[in-house]
Amino acid sequence: MQITIAAYGSRGDVQPLVALGVRLKAAGHDVRVVSDAAFRSLVEDYGLAFFAMAGDIRTYLTQENRGVFDNGSNPLRLVRAIGRLSRDLGPVWAHDLQRMSDAADLLIAGGAGVWMGMALAEQRHIPLVGAALQPFAPTSDFASPLVPPHLPLLPRQANRLTHRLIDQLLWLALRPVINSLRASMGVRRWSMRSPTLTLERKGVPTIHGYSPTVVPPPSDWPSSVHVTGYWFLDPPPNWTPPADLERFLERGPAPVYMGFGSMADRNPEATSKLLVAAAQRLGCRALISSGWAGLKAEQLPETVKLVEAVPHEWLFPRVSAVVHHGGAGTTAAAARAGVPAVVVPFTADQPFWADRVWQLGAAPPPIARPHLQLERLTTALDHALSDQTMRTAAAALGAQIRQEDGVGAAVQVIERASSWRWH
Repeated sequence: MQITIAAYGSRGDVQPLVALGVRLKAAGHDVRVVSDAAFRSLVEDYGLAFFAMAGDIRTYLTQENRGVFDNGSNPLRLVRAIGRLSRDLGPVWAHDLQRMSDAADLLIAGGAGVWMGMALAEQRHIPLVGAALQPFAPTSDFASPLVPPHLPLLPRQANRLTHRLIDQLLWLALRPVINSLRASMGVRRWSMRSPTLTLERKGVPTIHGYSPTVVPPPSDWPSSVHVTGYWFLDPPPNWTPPADLERFLERGPAPVYMGFGSMADRNPEATSKLLVAAAQRLGCRALISSGWAGLKAEQLPETVKLVEAVPHEWLFPRVSAVVHHGGAGTTAAAARAGVPAVVVPFTADQPFWADRVWQLGAAPPPIARPHLQLERLTTALDHALSDQTMRTAAAALGAQIRQEDGVGAAVQVIERASSWRWH
């Protein structure tokens, strides 16, 4: 079966889908990944066919929209930013996906890209599988992951409404691009109402790449929605860690990892100094990841090392705690490693994941990015390093997640979906 995977977003969005592609290829399928050019090596290092979409999402997020994603978790602000991204890059993405999936027997699309996938599946009468790293399917059990978790407790009926509201806002932001694609393909345009309702009514299979231990599947989800477990991507067979990093790890106690992934920072130098100061105040060694924020630290002490991209699956089991932004992928890797986290959420679903690991006892209360200060970070990190109850909870969570085979479960759903057709 020829399978096309549409992977939009940052590395944290793309990498789990690559993990699916690797296992699908091992199962005998022909897999191609359509994504941003920045992820070519990530895909090709695992022997998958790669097709680059036009545009540059890294530049878009780190330069043209610096400050949009580090100013709290206002969902309306986020939807507006997604709308701008849609207007700027959506048309070329839609065109590229249409062109690069001509031979597909099955299409996997994540996030808002599932609406593009619905158009292709409808026109070509091929199966579609939705892929999500967050629990966006409407439920009464909890509010949408894009709604700040610190809001007053909502009644169960209101929880479901938040999912519908966020979905509708996202649809209105993306509707012009999606309907332009549909018109070019000769299928009818969709109305102002979100097509997610159509997706649910037709029973389009949807897989969720996170652990049921972290977010148990709601009882009011339909049978077409599956929580498989995380989709981890271990380093490729030919990967070796940098020699200087191995020497640093061997020289002393396990360091703390600090990094904010693909989140752009308006003042990376100041943030770097804050992270170094927190480590020095606690007397612990630290690894600081530059990430897309371009964090820098000149004249670092011997106890602190700046690192570029290193596979979290390899690194996190070797550290004592992880300070991160709460992205779905980084949260998963820290949880799998069984080490406590200090989560500094910026925006989108990050407060949701920060709240989940706190509620599970594997992290202290999260520190929202606008409130990140030396005293707060030092207190939280000291808690993560010294609280034995928290460390035991984190270790138990990691042991449970390591027993799950999320990729294998997802592949089974995908293969069963090969008989589904748009109708």
